[in-house]
Amino acid sequence: MTDPLEQTEINTDVIIVGAGPAGAAAALTLLTYSDLKVTLVEQADLNDVRVAEHVGSDIFDLLGYLKITKSAFPEDTFLPCYNQTSYWGGDEPVSVQELFNIDNKAFRLDREKFDFVLLGYVAARGGLVYSRTRCTGFAQGADHSWQLNLKNRSQGRFKLNGRYLIDACGRKADVCRQVGVLSARHDKLMGVGAFFHFDKSRKTKQEQVMESHELGWWYCARLPDQRQVVAFFSDADIIGQHRLNQPENWQQLLAQSRHIKFGGKGGAVLAGAPWVRNASSHITHSVLKKNFIAVGDAAASFDPISAIGLGFAMTSACHGAKAVQTQLTSTDKHTKKAQLDAYQQEVVDHFEHYLRLRKKCYRHEHRWSGATFWSRRR
Repeated sequence: MTDPLEQTEINTDVIIVGAGPAGAAAALTLLTYSDLKVTLVEQADLNDVRVAEHVGSDIFDLLGYLKITKSAFPEDTFLPCYNQTSYWGGDEPVSVQELFNIDNKAFRLDREKFDFVLLGYVAARGGLVYSRTRCTGFAQGADHSWQLNLKNRSQGRFKLNGRYLIDACGRKADVCRQVGVLSARHDKLMGVGAFFHFDKSRKTKQEQVMESHELGWWYCARLPDQRQVVAFFSDADIIGQHRLNQPENWQQLLAQSRHIKFGGKGGAVLAGAPWVRNASSHITHSVLKKNFIAVGDAAASFDPISAIGLGFAMTSACHGAKAVQTQLTSTDKHTKKAQLDAYQQEVVDHFEHYLRLRKKCYRHEHRWSGATFWSRRR
């Protein structure tokens, strides 16, 4: 039996792989400020549980640029995070804002609601969105245009042709690897965590807690729908050495914590084994590839301790999309090259600033300066 889309070829101007905030922001920039056709491709079904995300008040300036008001989101999409506490460098609590010099007005973001609203605007402004669709092949023609072989879980295989390709698939930078664009990796940080669920009778605070440990550091934050995330961050080799992906080892380490252990107390673990996710820092020089660019975490990814993630992801996506617009609509070679170079330099400058901030953050903790995890970051 032939797949419904087996022989189908779809033509577009810009292909964006990844439908998270970066992919959506890139799509919305192009759809709002140009007449280019945009197609978003996302492998997931858009219903995955997401780790807590905290954003600063500048998120509303970004949304304003995309012509989206705060009122367009459900009421509880942005909840003020009144208590951001860090046990870092000592046993006394210190505010995260004071320790890491971040925006005092922090909000806990409901990523599921946030992402769905953004994608709704993408569709409303004429963009195509293919979820549950896997990229099985990438080919670039002599004119530098792209053809992607795609497989949709329900509709089968089809081809997508585009003039420009954007990698917005996140920290893994999968598309970059597939098309031969390499990333410079600066560490091997991983997160090992679990989601907890509490019944509605328990009132959980809108708070975020961090606690350092000889092997790394703990993170705990409230999620929507009476859920809580608890995660431990360390390097891949340390996680492997202590087998922290095994439930009993992870739970034992959690029990040894002084404060984080109370975050999951009384809650039911949502999954048997802890999940393991890449949290490493990297930078990609994507503009060296013709008709290709990486945005968001695919362009540069950061240690979660920096709280840079989503703000940079959306900002870089907007700037990257404007560079793509120039490549496809301008005939001035100098202007086109200058805008690509400016975009890449902006990513580099941001990443170098982040590396300085990261070193400063980790130097606040001096109790285990000789331990492997901490000595790597001094």
